[in-house]
Amino acid sequence: MKRVFALIQPLHRDGLWTLAALVAAALLLLWLWAPLGWLCAGGAFLVAIMVQDPRRAVPLNLGLMVSPADGKVRRVDRMIPPVGLHLGTSPLTRIEIALPVLGPHVVRAPILGRIKAMADPSLPGHASFPAGQGTDAGLIFALAEGRTLGLVLSPWVGRIALACMTGDSLQTGQRLGLIRFGGTVALYLPEGLAPQVATGQVVVAGETVIALIGQDAVARVARQD
Repeated sequence: MKRVFALIQPLHRDGLWTLAALVAAALLLLWLWAPLGWLCAGGAFLVAIMVQDPRRAVPLNLGLMVSPADGKVRRVDRMIPPVGLHLGTSPLTRIEIALPVLGPHVVRAPILGRIKAMADPSLPGHASFPAGQGTDAGLIFALAEGRTLGLVLSPWVGRIALACMTGDSLQTGQRLGLIRFGGTVALYLPEGLAPQVATGQVVVAGETVIALIGQDAVARVARQD
């Protein structure tokens, strides 16, 4: 029985209403027309997996950059950042991660830093938007030593629920928000940083090291927040 309960993960609060609505609809439809009810129940099961918010063993070393999302590395290349991020016009190393269909969709801060700006990455200016709105979301992190990291969240079908604002200081592995119903997360690394992951590699949010900024000694602790 303990093993069964150990498999049950906490759920992200921004997905609870969607899950509750699907469960209620499934119960009603099972009474009215079972086939449609079971279909709705399957959808509720998928959403329950996507909004999982498992605790992660986050590296304590401040020189380690970790994956912001669970999933598979879709590509590691060099690309000019979206104009809305204001990271310049020179190509930077980009690491793009595709979220899993059957896995958590919670996005976490890849490293200690402050959110310098939030914008629609497709726009030329830093067009601010309230948390929970917008399609793609661009976050610009101010790191130590004047370095800047760009993070682009792109949903496939749903929307993004952000739990952070411009000016917030974030710890490595801290929750940024939730991408509903699949998507990608792309990082634009500061110049001079070499990626520590390869295309096709499976990564874990808050745990898998994707780049080294300082020392590479790893100490881990379970983050409980």
